[in-house]
Amino acid sequence: MWPTRDLQAISRAVMGSSDPMVDPPLAVMKDGVSKLDEAVKEKSIQIEELKTARAQDYVKMQEEVMETMVNTHEEMKGDLQQLQKQMSIRMANLAIVCSHTANGVSKVHSELLKAKLFKDLYELWP
Repeated sequence: MWPTRDLQAISRAVMGSSDPMVDPPLAVMKDGVSKLDEAVKEKSIQIEELKTARAQDYVKMQEEVMETMVNTHEEMKGDLQQLQKQMSIRMANLAIVCSHTANGVSKVHSELLKAKLFKDLYELWP
């Protein structure tokens, strides 16, 4: 158990004291903490600015892609508007669009993909 006198010394060290042995190290520690706090705040502001800029870039890119698709393929306008409302994309469609080529397991499977499952995409990019 700590003697009361030691608890009082700790309390003075934390709250501020007039003891010449405690004040200088305490001041250095407080200064270091405040500088660290300022650096962390500055970095967090920079990170938030980068996140905002990146989000704006994504929005701009999405608008450009949608505009290009609608201008190029007027018949897809309804599909694209529906896609914007739902905000969901089937992963298979995304994989096809982002890939250089795609094929089925067999010739029959490839024909099935072209004729049924990815018909719209195949018409755009045969």
